[in-house]
Amino acid sequence: MNKFDLIKMLISEDKTQQESNESFLEISKVYAFRTVTMIYTGRLKAINNLELLVDEAAWIPETERWADFVDTGAHKEAEPYKRPVVISRGALLDVTEIPSPITKQK
Repeated sequence: MNKFDLIKMLISEDKTQQESNESFLEISKVYAFRTVTMIYTGRLKAINNLELLVDEAAWIPETERWADFVDTGAHKEAEPYKRPVVISRGALLDVTEIPSPITKQK
């Protein structure tokens, strides 16, 4: 295979890869989503190939120590959303399960 064929193969429109919704995340679980600019929390409602739909969502500008936050939900500030939030999968740095949604403004 020459370089041109390899490049063509890599950029070809393979519908099976584009439509894949594979994820390690599970619907209905509560997660902390660390993105390139902020932290969100909430209950995962749906997943598609580009986005996550998160219910009971909150923006967390500042947590306590990260291990404490992940273990107990301890945080310094929280701004809950009134409606579900869509998070781009491309913006995610990491995602971890947390004990419960953060629903109170702080």
